[in-house]
Amino acid sequence: IPDDRKIPYSPRAKNALVRARKEMRRLGDIHLGTEHVLLGALHDEHGMSARILAGLGVSAAEIEDRLNQLRRETPPG
Repeated sequence: IPDDRKIPYSPRAKNALVRARKEMRRLGDIHLGTEHVLLGALHDEHGMSARILAGLGVSAAEIEDRLNQLRRETPPG
């Protein structure tokens, strides 16, 4: 996609990306990753992602706990 074209985001998607950036900063990360986007989407309880995962019994707190566990188990670098 050429740089001069913008991809339109829905308001819900834009909010999830803004929230993802906040999650990245809160967690002390320097790169925005899919884990941050997932956490950002989960904070919108009316969004489809959050509803599907809630229906499966998954919460943002559980995702964050698992991320922290993976960080402890994974060597730096």
